[in-house]
Amino acid sequence: MVPALNNQRTIQIQVPPDAEIGDTLTFHISGADLNITVPDGSKPGDVLQIQLEGDDGNNIDEAGTENDYGDQIFTRDDVSAGDSAGKSEKISLHPSVNINLVMNGFVPSEKNGNDVSLYDAKGENSTCQADGTHAMVWPAGMYLATCLSSPALENLITESQVVLELGSGTGIAGIAFAAVASQTLLRREDKADKQIYLTDLPTALPLIRYNLKANKQYISSGLSLEQNVHVKALRWGASEVPWSFQGDRNISNKVDLIIGSDLLYDASLETYKSLVQTIDYFFVSRETMEGNPRKESQQSYGKIVLSVRWRKPEEERLFFEFMETAGYTFTLLKNSDTVFGGICSSGCDLNWKDFGNPACAKSNDFFTSTSVQAGGRAKLLNEVIEKDVARMDENEYNLFESKFTQIYVGCRK
Repeated sequence: MVPALNNQRTIQIQVPPDAEIGDTLTFHISGADLNITVPDGSKPGDVLQIQLEGDDGNNIDEAGTENDYGDQIFTRDDVSAGDSAGKSEKISLHPSVNINLVMNGFVPSEKNGNDVSLYDAKGENSTCQADGTHAMVWPAGMYLATCLSSPALENLITESQVVLELGSGTGIAGIAFAAVASQTLLRREDKADKQIYLTDLPTALPLIRYNLKANKQYISSGLSLEQNVHVKALRWGASEVPWSFQGDRNISNKVDLIIGSDLLYDASLETYKSLVQTIDYFFVSRETMEGNPRKESQQSYGKIVLSVRWRKPEEERLFFEFMETAGYTFTLLKNSDTVFGGICSSGCDLNWKDFGNPACAKSNDFFTSTSVQAGGRAKLLNEVIEKDVARMDENEYNLFESKFTQIYVGCRK
């Protein structure tokens, strides 16, 4: 982070999910609007270092009170919510469960209690590179959390004993699964030994652990954070995972369920291949006792539930093609009130082969006949531009996002 010198103050601003290079972002800080242009080379989730003029490095708010922001990162919510926004967000799961998660993008510093981002903008203090996207609660993650907590998937929650979340980020989907599983176990007086693994790159792990503790009240009634919920580093494409499964060995040491949201975001061809390799690694029969080699068979294990936010369908479709080649098949989980409780509007019934495919008449019809609201004005999907997205309020934005978000259930053939 660039140090503050003399009367200059450095703050950090996070590029919103819908921003592009050249866009002007308006942040409401200390009662004033701050306009920032997204610079070349930036992408959603990146943290920008902005220097402000102030008295002795402190900002003065409208009441004349000194406001030392320390390492706080301002996010999309600061446009309307002011200085208190961007630190935590309440996420209500499916209406059938009384669970309201608190998801944080920051971990309080142990030294001074200030809010600090887990993301080192230059990667200088971390063992691996990260772009800051792990510290954001993305709509695709919220939809997956809602889906996992719906009655329609209760059997999946009950039957899955070893669960693995890939690309956990804030941990929203894995924490939602753990919370609902705990509630289900308590209601059924079930003592099943579920093992839930939330995985990501090393830089994201402290935030996941912090969010787990922040939602302990929903998890600890039926599960133990120490014995049943684990946070692990995992790099896709690794030939071997540097940790073994914990818990009761009689659960066959297999993964019953893999979950993930927005895993295809800004991914390369090699990333898709690494993701496929990782999924296949956990679904092929294997011995996990330390010192024993991995053994493969044709036996298939478990299911995959993925929340996909389409941005570049022609590129992202390659992941599903690779998965199909590897022997997997995916079925679209159609949006319905049973699954989403009316929280998320129905998107479309196009499968992964057709969504955004210019050769598909049904897809073309969907984008040219489906409208959303932008600042109270109706806009067809194929006519929405960045300025329209910037005018959307929270409900309009979530509805817009839902049109591009689908949830797929996959398994090995």
